[in-house]
Amino acid sequence: AAVSGRFVNKGTGTSGARTTSHSRGGKVLEKSQAVNKVRKTVTLDATVLSELESREGSVSAQVNEFIKQGLEWERRQAQIFELVAEYEAEFGLIPEDEVEEWEQIFA
Repeated sequence: AAVSGRFVNKGTGTSGARTTSHSRGGKVLEKSQAVNKVRKTVTLDATVLSELESREGSVSAQVNEFIKQGLEWERRQAQIFELVAEYEAEFGLIPEDEVEEWEQIFA
């Protein structure tokens, strides 16, 4: 494999497609990974880091998955708020006792 700076040209794979790897901080990532991943530094509470390190999988992968889940949750919340606003625009405000009942169900 030819090395040029941070890029390693690995030639042609079995499918005939060219594969290129990118070196990041001593680690080589396949092109499919390198294109979609960005290295960032984050600060975590020591207790959070300790718990993540005690689990299976890399800390980075766990943090990425938790962030993806959080973003998806936020998108769903926004959709729910939009649906409620549409409902209330058409039928009026939802009574407070019904709101409290649903909040308990989803708590």
